[in-house]
Amino acid sequence: MMAQPIQSVHRDPVDPTEQALLDIAAEFGAHKDAVIAGLNLLQALHDAGVLAIASGLIAAGDNALAVILSQLNGQESQRTMQNVVQLAKGLSAINPEQLEVALSSVAAGLHAALTRPDQTSRLGMIDLWQAFRDPDVSAALTLLLGFLQGMGKAMRGVRP
Repeated sequence: MMAQPIQSVHRDPVDPTEQALLDIAAEFGAHKDAVIAGLNLLQALHDAGVLAIASGLIAAGDNALAVILSQLNGQESQRTMQNVVQLAKGLSAINPEQLEVALSSVAAGLHAALTRPDQTSRLGMIDLWQAFRDPDVSAALTLLLGFLQGMGKAMRGVRP
């Protein structure tokens, strides 16, 4: 007797939960990099305690929101926000390259001053005269004097 041709295929019904897991696994595979980045972000938020704070705020509901809003409506908070806005405006007027040079120079100056072995020795007039002749001191003083001149003009309302 010869084999009979297959007339129909019998498939077991797919469990909806199993199918959902297969769909989720397929999406994870398709967006692997984004999923890993999202999990890393979630872990960083957890490590920093942000998730615990957010959970607490959500659990506290309207009470926490009312306390936060009442604190933000205070005079000190409004002044702080105005100061932050003014600071941001001021920083936006500064050339980033110039700010980088200035801040690295300040850091180098602080490091040199704090690591100087003779911090407690007294300076005499001759020491000051020799310091003024140092090209590094001269460069810093020239910058400082230019800064003071520009600041003074701005304070008097004169644009440089």
